[in-house]
Amino acid sequence: MKILRKFQKIEDIIMVITFIIMVISSFAQVINRNIFKIPISGFEEAAKYSMVYMVLLGTEMGLRDGTQISVTAIVDILKGKQKK
Repeated sequence: MKILRKFQKIEDIIMVITFIIMVISSFAQVINRNIFKIPISGFEEAAKYSMVYMVLLGTEMGLRDGTQISVTAIVDILKGKQKK
């Protein structure tokens, strides 16, 4: 369990790093495009890929912590029919 906690801590750090990369690259892209009139395509891709990684890691973290939204309508209907 101790190793699992270390991996979770590393995952949390990676999540923060990808968020920082996304924010900085988006900000730099806007500044370069609007102020300096020099669009750099690498910043846009970095922001997009960071967002994808954040979604994947965030989904896993939500499942791990039990904070993910779950839809139980079908399960509730089936449990109701089982009781009858």
